[in-house]
Amino acid sequence: MTSSCALEQVKPITEILDDEPLFDDEDLRFFSWISRYCIYPLGKTLAELIPTGSEKKDYLWVLPLPVPAGLALSKSQEKLLDFLHSWPQGIALAQLVKNTELKNAATIVHGLHLAGLLQIVERQKKPLAVRTQKIIRLETILPDDLQMTARQEAVVDFLKNSGPMDLHDLIASAKTSSAIIKKLLEKGVLTIGNAEFIRKASLTSSISRAPVNIILNDEQEKALTEILSRLRSESFCPILLHGVTGSGKTEVYLNAITHVIKNGGTAIYLVPEIALTPQLISRIAGRFDENKIAVIHSGIARSVRYDQWRQIKRGKINLVIGARSALFAPLGNLKLIIVDEEHDTSYKQDDKLCYHARDLAVVKAKMQKAVVVLGSATSTSADLTPSWSVPTVAIISDAPIALSP
Repeated sequence: MTSSCALEQVKPITEILDDEPLFDDEDLRFFSWISRYCIYPLGKTLAELIPTGSEKKDYLWVLPLPVPAGLALSKSQEKLLDFLHSWPQGIALAQLVKNTELKNAATIVHGLHLAGLLQIVERQKKPLAVRTQKIIRLETILPDDLQMTARQEAVVDFLKNSGPMDLHDLIASAKTSSAIIKKLLEKGVLTIGNAEFIRKASLTSSISRAPVNIILNDEQEKALTEILSRLRSESFCPILLHGVTGSGKTEVYLNAITHVIKNGGTAIYLVPEIALTPQLISRIAGRFDENKIAVIHSGIARSVRYDQWRQIKRGKINLVIGARSALFAPLGNLKLIIVDEEHDTSYKQDDKLCYHARDLAVVKAKMQKAVVVLGSATSTSADLTPSWSVPTVAIISDAPIALSP
């Protein structure tokens, strides 16, 4: 993106829609490739891939107007206007059409609008609001004549050890009250300010699993060595990790991810939607810093997906776990993409923007000179375009020395 343009006449910028960019140049290059390959308009491609909640959508709002007495109307028009007048502040056109249950409701609305019997205005659905929290901080320099009660001193001592904290968390953790916090604020001991609250997906499972030292068998070690060798070369390479369920592919993945993160890189771990269980997420999260992990799949709330996307773009995340949509996360310094059970049909999207996440994972890895590992017991990777080269094959046949699934 540049600040100048060679064109003599361009339209003025009337509004900045986003406070921060959603993608960088590398991401836009990838999305543009998808648009061309899938023969789908770039604008619609971006609309499919941007995080839910960040986009601004226009919609039509219908407002009632006074109806002249004695005006001849059809039964359908009367029914629609009667319904509309029960909403004096107006109603969204889509909701109006749905709730009146008239087959030609949209046409009736258009006719009544032309007749001046109702008003239609365009509104904009704003993105999800950024959630904030009240943060309490301890002043660095305290008044010389400061006098505090024992309970006030306890709060100060607590903050000295914990650092700045959310107001509600402080009250609960320090076993204090809002009245005591208020007194300390009045005395100039504490300050209060707003900070963004990041909504996160749960990474823990109700089924706990004690950490174990898993010893890789010879075939796992061989497969891991091959992956690490390719990672050290810092060049694009697709690798097919062939092994039946329970053969220990996951442990190879996790060891490879550990290597990437320790060396300052980032990774994407794709799994089929049905396999993205709380137990699997908890197992993976237990190996890494939970504050730097993002989980992306359809079951997560819109607000959480929105916040996670922004954290990824800010460079706060080094591991993204999820279903096919996780592939589009704007991770910087991407070194490794894992597509577990790459033969699974859930990696295909068959409506609107049609794509196969496995194929796009290979393309993304090639663009960013990363390693892509395709794990499967019944590989379909022979379908890959020959220009993407034949993957290196590592076979795992024996079960690892570890807990059974």
